[in-house]
Amino acid sequence: MAPVLRIEDLSVEYCTREGTVPAARHVGFDMEPGQVTALVGESGAGKTTVALSILRLIPEPGVVTSGAIRLRTPEGERDLATLREAELRDIRGDVVSMIFQDPVAGLNPVLEIGQQVQEAITSHRAVSRKDARDLAMEALTRMRLPDPKRIARSFPGELSGGMCQRVMIAIATVLNPKVLIADEPTSSLDVTVQAQIINELNLLREQRGTSILLITHDMGVVAQIADVMGVMYAGALVEMGDTVETFRSPRHPYTWSLLETLPRLDGRSRGRMLPQIRGAPADLMALTGQCSFLERCPKALTICREESEPPIELLPSTGGAIPSAVPVPGSTAVPHSVACYNPVEAKTD
Repeated sequence: MAPVLRIEDLSVEYCTREGTVPAARHVGFDMEPGQVTALVGESGAGKTTVALSILRLIPEPGVVTSGAIRLRTPEGERDLATLREAELRDIRGDVVSMIFQDPVAGLNPVLEIGQQVQEAITSHRAVSRKDARDLAMEALTRMRLPDPKRIARSFPGELSGGMCQRVMIAIATVLNPKVLIADEPTSSLDVTVQAQIINELNLLREQRGTSILLITHDMGVVAQIADVMGVMYAGALVEMGDTVETFRSPRHPYTWSLLETLPRLDGRSRGRMLPQIRGAPADLMALTGQCSFLERCPKALTICREESEPPIELLPSTGGAIPSAVPVPGSTAVPHSVACYNPVEAKTD
């Protein structure tokens, strides 16, 4: 099956007074129809930069320095990186939509909720005011908001954070986009509302076949919903593979360290402090050309200090290098790739 979205060799830089910040470095991956792809990593790893680049929403002084963003449409493949602004406006909110990180800030405080949902419809569809109002009510009802008619007449400041997040999802999905970018959709929400938002995203991909790019710090959310998991560090993609397999057998030392910091349900972490990743995240303005995780890595070898930063490459699938993950619903069995000269040994049990 051809990917609905393909990102190739994407690099983004921010030119500041202090120097150039390479926020994303040669990032590339595919998204299949109906697939949830999660990008994880510490703050500043470049996750949101990649997400914003897809719709060319990088704020100044950021600039895309290389790469292609290929979207499959009924008219054929289109490179979003080269489209004119007028063409891109037709795609934003219609074919590719985005849920922004702060739902309250993402809504207009002086417009009623119903008007904002209708505006998303009328900006892309030639429909009557009544039809737009009906479609808006359907979208709000689908989000299972209490009393959608009252919500439609409300202003964002009158709603809770969870309600605003549901409204943002309604706006982002009212036109049934092919690709939905969700930037921290569950942050600052209590666990009950988080579970509801995750359920809504799952329904989107199951019932409509929407491909979702999920940006998050929450590994619990990744484990619940993501088919594919990409790990970013210092602007680069250092590991990518099936979520189940990556959780079960992380291969990059950074991914392994990241997962080691999580509390365990088997009780092994009870009564002791959780481990931390030593050191601090890499300074993006002081990268040396070697592996950016080198100074924090517990498995660094001489080759890591002598050679340039390793590219992300597929791991061999034969010879016992990577065991297959236990098949589970939603598992994609995608090839596992890693950027490391000395990857963590694969689990065989």
